Amino acid sequence: MTFGPLAGGIPDDWWPGDDLDEDLGYGFKHVKRSKLGGWPTWAQDAEWPECERCERMRFVAQLDWVIGAEAPWGGGGYGYLFVCSPGCPDRRGELVIQTT
Repeated sequence: MTFGPLAGGIPDDWWPGDDLDEDLGYGFKHVKRSKLGGWPTWAQDAEWPECERCERMRFVAQLDWVIGAEAPWGGGGYGYLFVCSPGCPDRRGELVIQTT
């Protein structure tokens, strides 16, 4: 189901830039910090994990470095959680940590 300006479907050219753009057009806004869903706020180059069976894994959540000084990336950066696509028989997840 789509809402608002995308009610007719997502246009082929809806992504106007790269993973670091804050205003993605068509009413989408990129949210930095900790979040569920959406797309990652990469601290460095994009590191989308891949599964041998389902190719690029799906982004699930992001934890910002401000969760505490005890986090391994406590000086700046993010922890990203990815999982295999729903139909993938491997059903695995992967954590990516990027620091600044």
